[in-house]
Amino acid sequence: MSRVSSLLEGLTSFSKPRVGGALETIDLNQMCRHVLAVLKKSILLPRQIRIQTDLDDTMPKATLDSNGLKQVIYH
Repeated sequence: MSRVSSLLEGLTSFSKPRVGGALETIDLNQMCRHVLAVLKKSILLPRQIRIQTDLDDTMPKATLDSNGLKQVIYH
């Protein structure tokens, strides 16, 4: 499966409501910063890749499956 197909499949499954799924209210900016910190150490720095972010600190928190969103961002 191609990387794009895998990403689209992850986004599609993430957007489907889950019965009994673990939903939680999270700060999306904080989650993005955490994921990028992990990726920076493991993937970005060794390959000399830089990512510039422009996150909106006024964005409200969101209720969602945080593990599912992390998987989408990682992939």
